[in-house]
Amino acid sequence: MGYPKKHRGRRKQGSKKRRAKRKNKKK
Repeated sequence: MGYPKKHRGRRKQGSKKRRAKRKNKKK
């Protein structure tokens, strides 16, 4: 737990947003 909790949440949100963008492009 050396990194802040905020950083962990930001990384997860970015990954989810990227996946959604990819799906939209394919559609």
